[in-house]
Amino acid sequence: SEFEISDYLVEGDNKLAVAVYRYSTASWLEDQDFWRLYGIFRDVYLYAIPKVHVQDLFVKGDYDYQTKTGQLDIDLKTVGDYEDKKIKYVLSDHEGIVAEGDASVNGDGELSVSLEGLQIKPWSAESPKLYNLTLHVLDDGQVVEVVPVKVGFRRFEIKDKLMLLNGKRIVFKGVNRHEFNARTGRCITEEDMLWDIKVMKQHNINAVRTSHYPNQTRWYELCDEYGLYVIDEANLETHGTWQKLGLSEPSWNIPASEPEWLPACLDRANNMFQRDKNHASVIIWS
Repeated sequence: SEFEISDYLVEGDNKLAVAVYRYSTASWLEDQDFWRLYGIFRDVYLYAIPKVHVQDLFVKGDYDYQTKTGQLDIDLKTVGDYEDKKIKYVLSDHEGIVAEGDASVNGDGELSVSLEGLQIKPWSAESPKLYNLTLHVLDDGQVVEVVPVKVGFRRFEIKDKLMLLNGKRIVFKGVNRHEFNARTGRCITEEDMLWDIKVMKQHNINAVRTSHYPNQTRWYELCDEYGLYVIDEANLETHGTWQKLGLSEPSWNIPASEPEWLPACLDRANNMFQRDKNHASVIIWS
């Protein structure tokens, strides 16, 4: 969750208090199988951004395995005064600059750029090649914000019931993974994540499902970097009450079968997509 608190701040010291409820109306959307623990388990950040800044960014790195070239699509939206606003973009790796340029945002603060024929190496679990995309927001020629993004170029397809990545068949050798530590519960550190990833790679595991909720953002960054195919799963499970093993009475599936809950369900799925859409490792949404 993210909250804009600027209007509530006063000059001098401020106190930010957060109340966490054990259950809420949203609990009807969460009947997954996992340990029921309560509290704040992930990092909390307080940060400031300039009045003119990037509000939304969608970066798509596609790979044409026939021409062996990449295509980069950048779609972004800024907020603030749009007059004389430009975006400078630089795509690079450790060997140097692959592409660069600049473009002006339109009257709605939006910008779309497509770069084709890029001489890049594709991303895969075996060879997780990443590039650095750096966006500079220019206000009257002055840099007011810098946005860095890691980009992997890959094309995922399903043809004739086979999964293909970059034109080659892939087979998942995967696992389900919960964010859980035997000592700290659902408070997971980066060291915990690295231990999981390294053990998976050492045992030829190439895919992971985030059962049953979106994981910490750092996990996806590590999957991009180390090379794991991710099935990203929304915090959304409403199979209701089971009368007996393997049999469910449809009328008891609350709220999965109730149209009144559709906006709440779509909101959770959309929130997951919007947060994780720029990760090369995410190839299936669940």
